[in-house]
Amino acid sequence: MQSPEISIIVPVYQAKKYITDCVNSVLEQDFSDFELVLVDDGSTDGSEKLLDLFARNARVKVIHKQNGGPVSARKAGITAATGRYVMNLDSDDTLEKGALCALHEYISRFPADVYCFGFYFVTNGKKELVLPNFDEGFYDEKQKTSTILPSFIYDKKRPFYAFGIYPSIWSKIVKRELYMPCQLSINDALVIGEDFALSFLIMHKAQSVYIIKKPFYNYKVLPSSLSRNISVDNWAVKAQVLREFEGSRHYAGVSEGVKTQLGAYLTEMLYDYLVVSAKKSASYAEFAQKEKSIDEIIHKYTDFCKYNFHSPRGLVVVFLIKHRMRRLLWLMAKIRPYRIKDVGNK
Repeated sequence: MQSPEISIIVPVYQAKKYITDCVNSVLEQDFSDFELVLVDDGSTDGSEKLLDLFARNARVKVIHKQNGGPVSARKAGITAATGRYVMNLDSDDTLEKGALCALHEYISRFPADVYCFGFYFVTNGKKELVLPNFDEGFYDEKQKTSTILPSFIYDKKRPFYAFGIYPSIWSKIVKRELYMPCQLSINDALVIGEDFALSFLIMHKAQSVYIIKKPFYNYKVLPSSLSRNISVDNWAVKAQVLREFEGSRHYAGVSEGVKTQLGAYLTEMLYDYLVVSAKKSASYAEFAQKEKSIDEIIHKYTDFCKYNFHSPRGLVVVFLIKHRMRRLLWLMAKIRPYRIKDVGNK
Protein backbone atom coordinates (compact mmCIF):
# COMPACT_ATOMS: atom_id res chain seq x y z
CA MET A 1 0.00 0.00 0.00
CA GLN A 2 1.38 3.42 -0.95
CA SER A 3 2.38 5.70 1.92
CA PRO A 4 0.24 8.80 2.42
CA GLU A 5 1.57 12.27 1.78
CA ILE A 6 0.85 13.52 5.33
CA SER A 7 0.61 11.82 8.72
CA ILE A 8 -1.22 13.75 11.44
CA ILE A 9 -0.36 12.67 14.98
CA VAL A 10 -2.81 13.43 17.80
CA PRO A 11 -1.84 12.51 21.39
CA VAL A 12 -5.05 12.00 23.36
CA TYR A 13 -5.41 12.06 27.12
CA GLN A 14 -8.72 12.67 28.88
CA ALA A 15 -9.99 14.63 25.86
CA LYS A 16 -13.54 13.34 25.52
CA LYS A 17 -14.91 16.89 25.54
CA TYR A 18 -12.85 18.02 22.55
CA ILE A 19 -11.68 15.03 20.52
CA THR A 20 -14.69 14.75 18.19
CA ASP A 21 -14.28 18.32 16.91
CA CYS A 22 -10.54 17.72 16.56
CA VAL A 23 -10.93 14.53 14.51
CA ASN A 24 -13.73 15.92 12.35
CA SER A 25 -11.60 18.95 11.45
CA VAL A 26 -9.19 16.47 9.84
CA LEU A 27 -11.62 13.99 8.28
CA GLU A 28 -13.62 16.81 6.68
CA GLN A 29 -10.62 18.29 4.87
CA ASP A 30 -10.83 18.60 1.08
CA PHE A 31 -7.57 16.63 0.80
CA SER A 32 -7.60 12.86 1.22
CA ASP A 33 -3.99 11.67 0.95
CA PHE A 34 -3.38 11.57 4.69
CA GLU A 35 -3.48 9.25 7.69
CA LEU A 36 -4.67 10.29 11.12
CA VAL A 37 -2.75 8.61 13.97
CA LEU A 38 -4.65 8.87 17.27
CA VAL A 39 -2.58 7.89 20.30
CA ASP A 40 -4.58 7.11 23.44
CA ASP A 41 -2.17 7.89 26.28
CA GLY A 42 -4.00 5.90 28.93
CA SER A 43 -7.29 7.83 28.92
CA THR A 44 -10.03 6.76 31.32
CA ASP A 45 -12.72 9.39 30.59
CA GLY A 46 -14.24 7.66 27.56
CA SER A 47 -11.85 9.19 25.02
CA GLU A 48 -10.41 5.75 24.39
CA LYS A 49 -13.81 4.39 23.34
CA LEU A 50 -14.41 7.30 20.95
CA LEU A 51 -11.07 6.62 19.29
CA ASP A 52 -12.09 3.06 18.52
CA LEU A 53 -15.21 4.41 16.79
CA PHE A 54 -13.06 6.75 14.68
CA ALA A 55 -10.89 3.78 13.70
CA ARG A 56 -13.71 2.54 11.48
CA ASN A 57 -12.49 5.13 8.99
CA ALA A 58 -9.77 3.58 6.82
CA ARG A 59 -7.57 6.68 7.14
CA VAL A 60 -7.48 6.49 10.94
CA LYS A 61 -5.00 4.50 13.03
CA VAL A 62 -5.55 4.14 16.77
CA ILE A 63 -2.88 3.24 19.31
CA HIS A 64 -3.69 2.47 22.94
CA LYS A 65 -0.85 2.74 25.46
CA GLN A 66 -0.24 3.27 29.16
CA ASN A 67 -0.03 6.88 30.25
CA GLY A 68 3.47 8.20 29.66
CA GLY A 69 3.05 11.86 28.79
CA PRO A 70 3.00 13.83 25.52
CA VAL A 71 6.53 12.91 24.42
CA SER A 72 5.98 9.17 24.72
CA ALA A 73 2.63 9.54 22.93
CA ARG A 74 4.22 11.37 20.02
CA LYS A 75 6.97 8.76 19.87
CA ALA A 76 4.32 6.04 19.57
CA GLY A 77 2.62 8.11 16.89
CA ILE A 78 5.68 8.67 14.73
CA THR A 79 6.66 5.01 15.04
CA ALA A 80 3.29 4.05 13.54
CA ALA A 81 3.16 6.88 10.98
CA THR A 82 4.13 6.26 7.36
CA GLY A 83 3.54 9.62 5.68
CA ARG A 84 6.21 11.62 3.84
CA TYR A 85 5.43 14.61 6.03
CA VAL A 86 4.34 14.77 9.67
CA MET A 87 2.00 17.20 11.44
CA ASN A 88 0.99 17.34 15.09
CA LEU A 89 -2.44 18.29 16.33
CA ASP A 90 -3.41 18.71 19.97
CA SER A 91 -6.58 16.84 20.92
CA ASP A 92 -8.44 20.02 21.91
CA ASP A 93 -7.45 22.00 18.79
CA THR A 94 -8.64 21.92 15.17
CA LEU A 95 -7.35 22.46 11.65
CA GLU A 96 -8.67 25.27 9.52
CA LYS A 97 -10.81 24.25 6.54
CA GLY A 98 -8.63 23.66 3.48
CA ALA A 99 -5.44 23.47 5.56
CA LEU A 100 -4.16 20.15 4.19
CA CYS A 101 -4.89 21.03 0.57
CA ALA A 102 -3.05 24.34 0.94
CA LEU A 103 -0.09 22.72 2.67
CA HIS A 104 0.13 20.03 0.00
CA GLU A 105 0.22 22.77 -2.62
CA TYR A 106 3.22 24.36 -0.89
CA ILE A 107 4.95 20.97 -0.58
CA SER A 108 4.43 20.26 -4.28
CA ARG A 109 5.62 23.67 -5.48
CA PHE A 110 8.33 24.48 -2.94
CA PRO A 111 10.03 21.33 -1.57
CA ALA A 112 11.54 21.90 1.89
CA ASP A 113 12.31 20.04 5.11
CA VAL A 114 10.10 22.18 7.33
CA TYR A 115 7.11 24.47 6.69
CA CYS A 116 6.24 27.00 9.40
CA PHE A 117 2.74 28.49 9.22
CA GLY A 118 0.42 30.76 11.16
CA PHE A 119 -2.43 29.95 13.51
CA TYR A 120 -5.25 31.46 15.52
CA PHE A 121 -5.52 31.77 19.26
CA VAL A 122 -9.15 30.90 19.99
CA THR A 123 -10.45 32.25 23.30
CA ASN A 124 -14.15 31.81 23.98
CA GLY A 125 -14.80 31.70 20.24
CA LYS A 126 -12.78 34.86 19.51
CA LYS A 127 -9.87 34.44 17.06
CA GLU A 128 -6.53 36.23 17.23
CA LEU A 129 -4.19 35.81 14.24
CA VAL A 130 -0.52 34.89 14.81
CA LEU A 131 1.92 34.67 11.88
CA PRO A 132 5.67 33.94 11.66
CA ASN A 133 7.75 37.13 11.90
CA PHE A 134 9.72 36.42 8.72
CA ASP A 135 9.02 37.10 5.05
CA GLU A 136 7.16 34.33 3.26
CA GLY A 137 9.37 32.15 1.11
CA PHE A 138 12.08 29.50 0.87
CA TYR A 139 15.18 29.58 3.08
CA ASP A 140 18.09 27.23 2.31
CA GLU A 141 20.38 26.10 5.12
CA LYS A 142 22.64 29.14 4.81
CA GLN A 143 19.69 31.55 4.80
CA LYS A 144 18.07 29.68 7.69
CA THR A 145 21.25 29.99 9.72
CA SER A 146 21.79 33.67 8.96
CA THR A 147 18.17 34.89 9.00
CA ILE A 148 15.85 32.58 10.94
CA LEU A 149 17.88 31.01 13.75
CA PRO A 150 19.19 34.33 15.14
CA SER A 151 15.57 35.39 15.78
CA PHE A 152 13.76 32.04 16.01
CA ILE A 153 13.29 32.05 19.79
CA TYR A 154 13.50 35.78 20.37
CA ASP A 155 12.93 38.46 17.72
CA LYS A 156 14.91 41.36 19.17
CA LYS A 157 13.59 43.72 16.47
CA ARG A 158 10.14 43.54 18.02
CA PRO A 159 8.88 44.73 21.42
CA PHE A 160 10.08 42.66 24.36
CA TYR A 161 9.10 39.79 24.25
CA ALA A 162 8.32 38.25 20.80
CA PHE A 163 9.15 34.93 19.14
CA GLY A 164 10.47 34.93 15.58
CA ILE A 165 8.48 31.73 15.05
CA TYR A 166 6.32 30.18 17.77
CA PRO A 167 8.26 27.14 18.99
CA SER A 168 5.20 24.88 18.89
CA ILE A 169 5.46 21.68 16.90
CA TRP A 170 1.81 21.95 15.81
CA SER A 171 2.53 25.09 13.76
CA LYS A 172 4.89 23.16 11.50
CA ILE A 173 4.82 20.31 9.00
CA VAL A 174 8.07 18.36 8.78
CA LYS A 175 9.65 15.71 6.57
CA ARG A 176 9.29 12.39 8.34
CA GLU A 177 12.97 11.51 7.89
CA LEU A 178 13.92 14.68 9.78
CA TYR A 179 11.09 14.56 12.32
CA MET A 180 11.47 10.97 13.49
CA PRO A 181 15.05 11.00 14.89
CA CYS A 182 14.45 14.39 16.50
CA GLN A 183 11.26 13.22 18.21
CA LEU A 184 12.80 9.96 19.38
CA SER A 185 15.70 11.86 20.97
CA ILE A 186 13.46 13.96 23.26
CA ASN A 187 13.31 12.92 26.91
CA ASP A 188 9.98 11.30 27.84
CA ALA A 189 10.10 13.08 31.20
CA LEU A 190 9.42 16.47 29.63
CA VAL A 191 5.78 17.43 30.18
CA ILE A 192 6.15 21.19 29.72
CA GLY A 193 8.51 22.61 27.11
CA GLU A 194 8.64 19.46 25.00
CA ASP A 195 7.36 21.46 22.02
CA PHE A 196 10.15 23.97 22.53
CA ALA A 197 12.80 21.24 22.71
CA LEU A 198 11.52 19.39 19.65
CA SER A 199 10.87 22.45 17.47
CA PHE A 200 14.26 23.94 18.14
CA LEU A 201 16.02 20.65 17.41
CA ILE A 202 14.13 20.28 14.11
CA MET A 203 14.92 23.85 13.06
CA HIS A 204 18.54 23.38 14.01
CA LYS A 205 18.83 20.21 11.89
CA ALA A 206 16.71 21.29 8.89
CA GLN A 207 18.52 21.96 5.63
CA SER A 208 15.67 24.07 4.29
CA VAL A 209 12.65 25.94 5.69
CA TYR A 210 9.62 27.48 4.03
CA ILE A 211 7.76 30.27 5.83
CA ILE A 212 4.01 30.50 5.14
CA LYS A 213 2.24 33.68 6.18
CA LYS A 214 -1.17 32.02 6.39
CA PRO A 215 -3.05 30.44 9.33
CA PHE A 216 -3.92 26.72 9.16
CA TYR A 217 -4.45 25.88 12.83
CA ASN A 218 -6.82 26.82 15.66
CA TYR A 219 -5.20 26.79 19.10
CA LYS A 220 -7.81 26.79 21.86
CA VAL A 221 -6.71 28.80 24.87
CA LEU A 222 -7.91 26.82 27.88
CA PRO A 223 -7.78 27.87 31.54
CA SER A 224 -6.34 24.46 32.41
CA SER A 225 -3.31 24.91 30.14
CA LEU A 226 -0.19 23.51 31.78
CA SER A 227 1.90 26.30 30.30
CA ARG A 228 -0.02 28.80 32.39
CA ASN A 229 0.48 26.90 35.64
CA ILE A 230 3.31 29.10 36.88
CA SER A 231 4.97 27.52 39.88
CA VAL A 232 8.32 26.40 41.21
CA ASP A 233 7.54 22.91 39.89
CA ASN A 234 6.94 24.44 36.45
CA TRP A 235 10.35 26.08 36.66
CA ALA A 236 11.95 22.80 37.63
CA VAL A 237 10.62 21.39 34.35
CA LYS A 238 11.98 24.37 32.40
CA ALA A 239 15.36 23.71 33.99
CA GLN A 240 15.09 20.13 32.78
CA VAL A 241 14.49 21.41 29.23
CA LEU A 242 17.67 23.45 29.47
CA ARG A 243 19.64 20.45 30.70
CA GLU A 244 18.34 18.59 27.65
CA PHE A 245 19.60 21.42 25.49
CA GLU A 246 23.04 21.44 27.11
CA GLY A 247 23.50 17.70 27.35
CA SER A 248 22.24 16.51 23.97
CA ARG A 249 24.80 15.74 21.29
CA HIS A 250 22.17 16.90 18.77
CA TYR A 251 22.78 20.50 19.82
CA ALA A 252 26.55 20.35 19.36
CA GLY A 253 27.84 23.48 17.69
CA VAL A 254 24.91 25.71 18.66
CA SER A 255 26.15 29.29 18.77
CA GLU A 256 26.33 31.60 21.75
CA GLY A 257 23.76 33.71 19.89
CA VAL A 258 21.21 30.97 20.41
CA LYS A 259 22.00 30.91 24.12
CA THR A 260 21.40 34.65 24.13
CA GLN A 261 17.92 34.03 22.71
CA LEU A 262 17.26 31.37 25.32
CA GLY A 263 18.38 33.84 27.94
CA ALA A 264 15.93 36.45 26.69
CA TYR A 265 13.09 33.91 26.60
CA LEU A 266 13.82 32.67 30.09
CA THR A 267 14.24 36.16 31.49
CA GLU A 268 10.73 37.07 30.43
CA MET A 269 9.34 33.72 31.58
CA LEU A 270 11.14 34.18 34.88
CA TYR A 271 9.61 37.60 35.38
CA ASP A 272 6.23 36.05 34.61
CA TYR A 273 6.81 33.61 37.46
CA LEU A 274 8.11 36.32 39.78
CA VAL A 275 5.02 38.47 39.23
CA VAL A 276 2.75 35.62 40.31
CA SER A 277 5.04 34.80 43.25
CA ALA A 278 5.01 38.42 44.39
CA LYS A 279 1.21 38.54 44.25
CA LYS A 280 0.92 35.32 46.24
CA SER A 281 3.61 36.11 48.81
CA ALA A 282 2.57 37.72 52.08
CA SER A 283 5.94 39.42 52.53
CA TYR A 284 9.15 40.24 50.72
CA ALA A 285 10.98 37.58 52.78
CA GLU A 286 8.60 34.90 51.50
CA PHE A 287 9.06 36.15 47.94
CA ALA A 288 12.87 36.17 48.22
CA GLN A 289 12.85 32.59 49.52
CA LYS A 290 10.80 31.44 46.53
CA GLU A 291 13.14 33.21 44.12
CA LYS A 292 16.15 31.46 45.68
CA SER A 293 14.54 28.08 45.01
CA ILE A 294 14.66 28.53 41.23
CA ASP A 295 17.11 26.17 39.60
CA GLU A 296 20.58 27.65 39.06
CA ILE A 297 20.67 26.56 35.42
CA ILE A 298 17.86 29.01 34.70
CA HIS A 299 19.86 31.87 36.17
CA LYS A 300 22.82 30.68 34.13
CA TYR A 301 20.83 31.17 30.94
CA THR A 302 19.47 34.54 31.96
CA ASP A 303 23.09 35.64 32.21
CA PHE A 304 23.30 35.19 28.44
CA CYS A 305 20.49 37.66 27.92
CA LYS A 306 21.54 40.94 26.34
CA TYR A 307 19.73 44.12 27.30
CA ASN A 308 16.78 44.95 25.09
CA PHE A 309 16.80 48.64 24.17
CA HIS A 310 13.56 48.46 22.15
CA SER A 311 11.54 48.41 25.35
CA PRO A 312 12.20 50.28 28.61
CA ARG A 313 10.33 47.59 30.50
CA GLY A 314 12.44 44.89 28.86
CA LEU A 315 15.61 46.76 29.77
CA VAL A 316 14.57 47.04 33.42
CA VAL A 317 13.38 43.43 33.68
CA VAL A 318 16.60 42.04 32.22
CA PHE A 319 18.80 44.24 34.41
CA LEU A 320 17.01 43.40 37.66
CA ILE A 321 16.93 39.65 37.02
CA LYS A 322 20.52 39.41 35.85
CA HIS A 323 21.73 41.27 38.92
CA ARG A 324 19.30 39.47 41.24
CA MET A 325 17.89 42.69 42.63
CA ARG A 326 15.06 40.89 44.35
CA ARG A 327 13.56 43.76 46.33
CA LEU A 328 13.18 45.95 43.23
CA LEU A 329 11.72 42.99 41.33
CA TRP A 330 9.29 42.53 44.21
CA LEU A 331 8.21 46.17 44.01
CA MET A 332 7.98 46.16 40.21
CA ALA A 333 5.93 42.97 40.21
CA LYS A 334 3.59 44.36 42.84
CA ILE A 335 3.12 47.67 41.05
CA ARG A 336 3.02 46.67 37.40
CA PRO A 337 2.42 42.99 36.63
CA TYR A 338 3.04 41.91 33.07
CA ARG A 339 2.46 38.66 31.25
CA ILE A 340 3.16 37.49 27.74
CA LYS A 341 0.98 35.03 25.88
CA ASP A 342 2.52 31.61 26.31
CA VAL A 343 1.41 28.78 24.04
CA GLY A 344 2.44 25.29 23.12
CA ASN A 345 1.36 23.11 25.99
CA LYS A 346 -2.09 22.25 27.28
